[in-house]
Formats: sequence, C-alpha cells, structure tokens
Amino acid sequence: MTLSDHELIYLYCVTEATPDMRDLAARVDNLYWIAHRDLCAVVSNVPELEFNEDALHQNVNDAEWLKLKVLLHEAVIESVMQHQTVVPFKFATIFRNQNSLTTCLEQNYDPMKTMLLNLKGREEWGVKVYCDRRKLSAALIDEDEPVISLDQEIAAATPGKAFFLKKQREDLVRTTAGRKLIEFSQDCFDRLSASSLKARLNACLPGEVTPQKEEMILNAAFLIEALKHSVLKGAIYKLKADYEGQGLRFDCTGPWPPYNFCQFSKESPIHA
Repeated sequence: MTLSDHELIYLYCVTEATPDMRDLAARVDNLYWIAHRDLCAVVSNVPELEFNEDALHQNVNDAEWLKLKVLLHEAVIESVMQHQTVVPFKFATIFRNQNSLTTCLEQNYDPMKTMLLNLKGREEWGVKVYCDRRKLSAALIDEDEPVISLDQEIAAATPGKAFFLKKQREDLVRTTAGRKLIEFSQDCFDRLSASSLKARLNACLPGEVTPQKEEMILNAAFLIEALKHSVLKGAIYKLKADYEGQGLRFDCTGPWPPYNFCQFSKESPIHA
C-alpha cells in the first residue's frame, strides 16, 4: 500500500505466515502486511500529525484518545493471533517508511524467528490476586496464636493495661498481615509457576489505577501450552480452596498477546 508524505507506518505485530485480516478490514483503515523474507509485519498507515513524537506526547495524555487507540491495537493483535503465532509490539511502534521497517526486520530476523518458534502453540495468561485486608485481619484474630494469646491477656488485664495492650494488638495484626501477604503471594506465584512453562512477576498496581476495592498482592503472567489452560485454572482452584478464609480473590484472564515473553514488545515507539 502506498504511503503518503503525511503518513507513518504503525506496526502491530510480526508473524511467519500471511495473516488473515478479513475480520479487521471494517474496523481498521489502511490495514495491510509487509513481507520480509519469511516474516510478515501487520501494519497500517497513520496520520503523521497524530502519531509523530510531539503529537504522541500530547495524545497519550488524552484518556479517551488513548483508550480507543489501545483497544484497537489489542484488537488487531488478538485477531491475528487467533490463527497464527505472533510477536506483539508495543502500542505506537512507529516507522517513518517501509525501508526503516524492513531494516528493523532484517536486523532482528534471528531473534524474531527464535521467539516465534518458542511461542508456537503457547499462550500467555495473566493472574492477579487481591486481598481484602479486613477479612485477613479477621482470620488472624481467629487463627493466629500470638494474636489469640494477646486477646486473652487483654481480657484479663485492668482497663489501663488493656488500653495499651489493644494498641499493641493493632500493631501485631498489621505487622502479621503484611508478613502473611508476602508469604501468600510467593506461595501463589510458586504454585502457579509449577503449572506453566514460563512465569513473569510484574509490579502490583496501586488501588487508584484499578477498579478493585481489594489490595493487589500478585500480578503475574504465565506462558502455557495452548488449550491447556485448565491446568493453570486447576492450580488456581486449589489456591482458592486453601486461601478461602484469608480474604484472597483470584482473577485469571487470557489468552493475551505474549507481551511478557517478547523483548520486542518494549521497542522504542519511533524509528527513523
């Protein structure tokens, strides 16, 4: 497809086979693919005024613009990956012309081929674990021996001493809950990793950027054999049973484009 003087090339993903993009034709303008050796880059032409470096710096701060573009980016990659293995690229990976794109493909040909081979027949799934601190604290009051012992001491103490012991108890519950959350998240990650081919531990998201009321204590990605997500979900089922009374909630989603297992997902957004 011809690139005008006022357009840039937007890269979504790279695959080994000619992609089937019929389902996307009505949703994405100028969507096509560029072949280089036995690689196919799924791309579209985008306006330079909207996607040059200065414009991107402004547009990514526009929540509505960013949401629409990110959803479209994900939709393209997820549609292609329904039929073949993909190396997904970061949102707004932009090339100034076809030559710069094919140069990138040539320079990274061997690692891309290796990644496509390693990802063939595999899927990325995400698992987030949340904890309701109130439920965890309530469980500690009923089950934690030091807390139970301190409660007994409070019950037998004079009012003055009981006041200070209650403060001590609050500190004990808070400290114990923090330690337990670290233990719980590590146990969950270890057991889920054992049910996957590869695992990636990501930073937990703060409450202000998630729609959840509970605190996130685990944010991880797992690479598994395609169509064997029941193994991972079985491990989650066992974890749910083990932590039923501790206030933990599990959120498993997928399959996703394998961003966590592709170094090219973190490429610079602008290429000369």
